[in-house]
Amino acid sequence: MGTSMRALIRDVKSGMFYGQDGQWTADREDARDFVGTFQAMSFAGQQHLRGVHVVLAFDNPEYDAVIDFERGHPPPMSHREDTGSDV
Repeated sequence: MGTSMRALIRDVKSGMFYGQDGQWTADREDARDFVGTFQAMSFAGQQHLRGVHVVLAFDNPEYDAVIDFERGHPPPMSHREDTGSDV
């Protein structure tokens, strides 16, 4: 059957997830689902969250993927479509 994926924000040091109520929670089921990686990174940037990464959480935690986007650069603010410069 289909596998559901959630985009979560997790604090690197504590391992806590950003909750649906805006509080940090240890329970991934109570974590806020940002639907996509871009949305999670943008939210983290807007809220000035530091020391966090995005977790693509699957039904089976064994398949979770962690995206570390904090390398001294803010998350991308826009996505460029075709600029016409492909020569």
